[in-house]
Amino acid sequence: MATKRTTARKTTPAPAAAAQPALNAEQLASFLGLQNYNADQMEALLRASIAAANSFIGQDVPAEKQSHVYQQSVRHLAARFYAAGNSDVESEDDLPLPCRYLFELVRRELSGSKE
Repeated sequence: MATKRTTARKTTPAPAAAAQPALNAEQLASFLGLQNYNADQMEALLRASIAAANSFIGQDVPAEKQSHVYQQSVRHLAARFYAAGNSDVESEDDLPLPCRYLFELVRRELSGSKE
């Protein structure tokens, strides 16, 4: 009786996915449709929206885990801050509902839950 001979397949590792670039003032200004903008103001809005996002999510989101959903939610929150003229967030209810929804999706993504 002949035995079947198997050979191990050589597997090549998948190329590492390039980390998405961190959000910057130019990207936010482009998202807002601004031609002329104050880069310091845009950076301050981004820092405030990232802080609010991390507070809602309950943890800092590492750069390699910053998905498109996370970046869009931060951009939308920064746009809200820009339109309102301030970045004060007293409670989670102060965040726009679409931002809270997207932050919840990111929270579930980070926790590994597929609900």
